[in-house]
Amino acid sequence: MRCYNCMKELKTESKYCPYCGKESSASNPLHQLAAGTMLNGKYLIGNAIGEGGFGITYVGFDTTLEIKVAVNNY
Repeated sequence: MRCYNCMKELKTESKYCPYCGKESSASNPLHQLAAGTMLNGKYLIGNAIGEGGFGITYVGFDTTLEIKVAVNNY
């Protein structure tokens, strides 16, 4: 399991992430992609980090390269 804010791997289930200190659970509103969604079998979607006229940006994790990424949904 990963924290949906910082995308660090969590060793134990806890309400708060030991790395970023934020709640590690999902918290996206209904008009956004749900945190925990897997896109194209490769990108794990976390919490939204920005929303505007051009779309919504999420923190994400590339499961192939094993790195934190930004995912923009237009």
